[in-house]
Amino acid sequence: MSRLPPTLAAPALALLALTAWPLLSGSETLVFRDVLTSHLPMKCAQAESLRAGAIASIDPARAGGQPLLGNPNALPLYPTNGLYLITEPLHALNLHVALHWLLAVWSAAWLGRAWGLRRAAAWCTGLVYATGGYVLSLLNLYNLVAVAAWAPALVAAVLDSATIVDSRRRAAARWVAVAVLWALLLAAGDPMSALVALALAVGALSVRPPAARPYIEQADTAQASAALRVPGRPRIAGRLAAALAAGTLLVAPMWIEMLRILPSSERAGRTSDAEAILTQSFEPRALIDWIVPLFFGEPGFAFWGQPWLGGHEPLLVSLAPGLVGLAMGVVGLRSRRPAARWALAAVAAGAFAALGRWNPLVVGLAELPGAALLRYPVKAWLAVAVGGALLAGLGFERLSTRSGRRSAAAILGLAGALSATVWGLLLMLPTGLEQGLRGLSPTFSDVFFAQERLRWMTQSFFATLTAGGALLALALVGRRRFLGYLALLAVAVASQVVLMAPLWTTVSSDALERRDPLFDLLPRSATLVNSIAHPVFGPAPIQLDPATSDLATTTRDFLTFLPPHAAICRGRRLELNPSPEGLDSFYAELVADLMPRLDDAGRVNMLEALGVERLILHRPLVGVDGDDVELLAKRPTAFGFDLRLYALRASVPEVVAVGEIVRAAAFGQALETLAAPHFDPRRAAVLPGDGQRTLGRPGTVTILDARPERLTLEVEAPNPVIVKVRRSWLPIWRATIDGAPVATTIVDASRLGVELPAGRHDVQLWVDRRPVWFGAGLSFLAALGLALTVARAGGRSHR
Repeated sequence: MSRLPPTLAAPALALLALTAWPLLSGSETLVFRDVLTSHLPMKCAQAESLRAGAIASIDPARAGGQPLLGNPNALPLYPTNGLYLITEPLHALNLHVALHWLLAVWSAAWLGRAWGLRRAAAWCTGLVYATGGYVLSLLNLYNLVAVAAWAPALVAAVLDSATIVDSRRRAAARWVAVAVLWALLLAAGDPMSALVALALAVGALSVRPPAARPYIEQADTAQASAALRVPGRPRIAGRLAAALAAGTLLVAPMWIEMLRILPSSERAGRTSDAEAILTQSFEPRALIDWIVPLFFGEPGFAFWGQPWLGGHEPLLVSLAPGLVGLAMGVVGLRSRRPAARWALAAVAAGAFAALGRWNPLVVGLAELPGAALLRYPVKAWLAVAVGGALLAGLGFERLSTRSGRRSAAAILGLAGALSATVWGLLLMLPTGLEQGLRGLSPTFSDVFFAQERLRWMTQSFFATLTAGGALLALALVGRRRFLGYLALLAVAVASQVVLMAPLWTTVSSDALERRDPLFDLLPRSATLVNSIAHPVFGPAPIQLDPATSDLATTTRDFLTFLPPHAAICRGRRLELNPSPEGLDSFYAELVADLMPRLDDAGRVNMLEALGVERLILHRPLVGVDGDDVELLAKRPTAFGFDLRLYALRASVPEVVAVGEIVRAAAFGQALETLAAPHFDPRRAAVLPGDGQRTLGRPGTVTILDARPERLTLEVEAPNPVIVKVRRSWLPIWRATIDGAPVATTIVDASRLGVELPAGRHDVQLWVDRRPVWFGAGLSFLAALGLALTVARAGGRSHR
């Protein structure tokens, strides 16, 4: 094994790079789930602020301005944000995903080297990890794919830092690398996955004692360790704690801002029960996916396995490691090295936590206060993926022995026989089996069932070919070792690329550039609600036949409905479009949740109070006064209904001063008042209070300066008035009246407002960025401290 050159992984790496090339080049784009609906709109807003030379605290294009810097899910401080300065947002987003996909190979390979694997086996670890179902399922999750890419590297860096080297500067540089990698994991925006990676690193230190670097070619490793001063565990623990603290401070602005907005966020304001927290758990029934890949349907509209997988489409569509990776992982279990013990413990612990609602202990933990901040136990599968990949690398090394090859051949032969049996049963399809398969889902029509049967047969056939190709490669290992190993890695990657291709469904990037005819009727910076994407007027009557509607084709059709990214990335603003991670304003999300309970007239009144100027709707409005709305255009769609664009005539302007004030004692009362037909949001406002009503004349407002995070106003008030702004209330807004600080207030259920006395006043509203600058100072000090650590270490020996 030590004589094998690392170039044997070159064909497999080239195949993976070729698969990712459409994303790297920008010719195609990912379309499944969050990548377009959530992350691209946020990244468009970030790109605009970065090009203006700032890091925005709020996203002005979403729901009146929602948290951006304080939303880790938006990756506001992540290094790939620099891509948005040199290319278009869509291309930069796909570059981020594709680069981290390839980076995962190197990261896991580094982990293999840190545990003492030879280079060839380390590359096997990286390839198995990057082509496993876990990583491939993350290609539609912009933040989680970054965490998956860096997690193995953090473990490797911690192991390397606890290894003896011949210079203090090199030792210091390694601890600096730990700090930087931890900062990258935090900046990637998923705290739970980052904690899983940290647990893996700490567990690795507990399994492998500090010693000389295990893969240094030494005649006597023990003698080499004795000649150097080995740091004890307490010293290593102290250095690790210091590195983690420095890494956390490197991204301090994001965490400080998140702590400021968290108390008023949807996640903090809404009570989550254990069932909601455990929604995304690993379903043991999904193991059938390891035999027939994507058994429950391809991601998107043809996925029919919801009733069997918790009643919803899983966050991670597939967790299948691949037949070759699974076979080598089982062989690696026979290794007696510390790496095998750590890997097996990681697999066991990760699976134990990922079981979620199937695990009584995890259910008990989910009922504790604060558990909602760390939801979705299936994210713990990161530990299973990392540990399993390392086991595969260990198994790859054991293939140099006859017993190892024999064990791998037995596993692959069993897997191939099982796949061939499934293929044969599906080909013949006995009556009892057909009835059983049809009973799996009530959505099976005759045509759809026939297509699923054909798809199952195809997947089983390719799985059988994979097992056969791997067996041939194993036979070649015994005679022409280099060619055998090369073929085995190529089969491992090629099989996953073919079988798991639906996990990264793409469409041509040009399809997203098409302009809908209705788009020209939307003024620049117009505020709109798209009821197709956010069904506050009820769900659109979209009838899809899973037998004829694949994800790519249907996505191209949906692009004609002006989806969120198409509007926001072209300078329009969307309302009632909350972000899925729950860090938007609780009040804004509550309004969006309660809107469907109103009738059309109440919904229109509510939209006008929010300042919505345009409405995209899938049906005619019912019971709405024609003086309040105007039908601007109507056009047919491919889904059997007409798309309508309405103009709302009574919407509140950007800033207005009103004298009629209704103080609602409860949120429901405020919503009822706003939806009432007699309520005019241009002349009245609803505030929290005791239920009293105050009458007064409106004031006049002159906007002297209007920016996303700052407003300067001149107000003439004949009596006490409320200045309400078409911005979402957040606790980070500050206000002054004639230079004196005053408190902001929540107006019209979710908007930003300030109470003014009678007279002429100069009013300023701005987002307080002083805590952000304080966080930036902490980041600078942390970076300076890390640089000085390396500089002061010098080149002195440990001797």
